[in-house]
Parts: sequence; structure tokens; C-alpha cells
Amino acid sequence: HQLNTTQQIDKAVFAFIPPLDYNEQHKTKGLMFYGGIDLQYLNNKTYYTVCSSIKTATAWGCVLDYIYIDNVDDYNSKHNKKTFGNMYYSIFQTSEAFILAPESFIKLFLEYVISINGQCVQVKDKEGLYIQCDRNTVMNKLKSIDFQFEHSMFRFKPYELFICDNNNSNECIFKIRYHESNAHLWTIGTAFLDKYATV
Repeated sequence: HQLNTTQQIDKAVFAFIPPLDYNEQHKTKGLMFYGGIDLQYLNNKTYYTVCSSIKTATAWGCVLDYIYIDNVDDYNSKHNKKTFGNMYYSIFQTSEAFILAPESFIKLFLEYVISINGQCVQVKDKEGLYIQCDRNTVMNKLKSIDFQFEHSMFRFKPYELFICDNNNSNECIFKIRYHESNAHLWTIGTAFLDKYATV
């Protein structure tokens, strides 16, 4: 806002490109733009979407309607054990490495994985709750986790939302976790944002 007010930029817009796409080329942790975005960095993107932010909210975010577990392309049923309907605003937070979710989502996810004979356990630490699964469950049992913001769908393969130990360990940590300070809010951290260019 200061840059816009002092006319150093034309529009009150900022944008960032995640490190995965351009890290090798630029040897940086990602790119950030003020006043707009250089379109050359979007050339390899196959689609884009827009979501509405809430003007009265105290933080930047969008309306997250549903999270689908393994629905693949069948989203007809909004009321089943694979669908989580969200009633609360979600915020984007670049300083958060994970995605913070309500405890009810963590429980729904764990129940679903158990129902498909997956091997996962819930772990409680001083930060809150997280899920730990075996590598076979992540790679072979789960198909996808999709986030629906308004009418736009964002798909993640399971391995994109787990951190697996490469040192001959079978353990994988889910990047969606519950934090007691978060309550019912969804905080969309870099586990999500690192996959997309954001304006």
C-alpha cells in the first residue's frame, strides 16, 4: 500500500512464484513481484483461477468450500465420508509450512484411511495433532486430495501432501495438521502455496 500510495507501483498488487518452478534457473527461493506480475513467468501454467477474498476479514484469504479425499472426479455427493464441508474462512499464510485444519478434518481423514485399510495413526504433540502414515498407504492407497475454493478445484497427489523419510524409514507425515491455536480456521501455508503462482 505504501508503494502504491507513493506511486512507485501502478497497482496495489503483489505476486509470488513458488521456488519449485524457477529455483534452478534463478538460484533463489522463489520470486516476488510488486505492482503486478511479469507474464513470462506464467508461460508454463496451464490454467488460472480467481477466488474472492472477504473485505471485512483481518487476513488475506479465500472461501474454502470443500475438501475431497479420493473423490477423483466424482464430486456429486457432498455428504459422504470422503468429503469435508467447510463453514469457516480460510487464510493464506506464507510463514506457515503446513496446512492447519480443524480437528474435525483430521479425524475424518484418519477414519477414511482406516476404512480403506490404510495404515495411519494420530499423534499428539505440544503443537496439536498430526497424522503419520506408512509409505504404502501414501503411495498406493490414497488417490488425491482436492481443495475447492468457490468453483475452482486444486488437486494434490497424496505424496505432495506428505513428508516421507528417505532414510529407509516407512514413515510419512501428513502436511495437514491441527494446531490448538487455530481452532476451526483453515490456514493455507506453503504446503499448498508452493505448488501455485499467486497474485
